[in-house]
Amino acid sequence: MAALQIRKIIHKLLTEETCYRADLSLNITEKTFHRSKTIKIVRINWEKSRYRAEPYIFSKERVNDNNG
Repeated sequence: MAALQIRKIIHKLLTEETCYRADLSLNITEKTFHRSKTIKIVRINWEKSRYRAEPYIFSKERVNDNNG
């Protein structure tokens, strides 16, 4: 389920300049930002039966390269 949500986020990041954040319950929220080429996303780590969110920043070009 989480992998599908993350895939949808990446797809939207490639098409829109939007900042997405995932909270600790994996609810996805979005925030538009102004003509910035930097995308902020949250990397979720599984630790001791809990989700921990950590900020993770990369550029749109980097996302394109990693996505294939």
